[in-house]
Amino acid sequence: MRVILQACCLKQGGWTHLNLQAIADERKVIDLGWRGSIIREPGHSLHAGRLSQEVLDQRRIELGAYLFAAQFQQWTCPAWWWFG
Repeated sequence: MRVILQACCLKQGGWTHLNLQAIADERKVIDLGWRGSIIREPGHSLHAGRLSQEVLDQRRIELGAYLFAAQFQQWTCPAWWWFG
């Protein structure tokens, strides 16, 4: 049996799962505590100065949709795999 550290920490409590996708796929408000919050709209790039949309598009072509989803979108399996 394989133990996944993140799952164990979340299950025991006291931790918050923070999933920051390179390209937001839905509207999300990220609470930064005393620093306020960030609102990410669908299509919003996490750090456009570091990874522009053009670079991300190129990586998607190079890696393919499945690996891109795992590496840049933080999905262990892309949504289309389950629902597509």
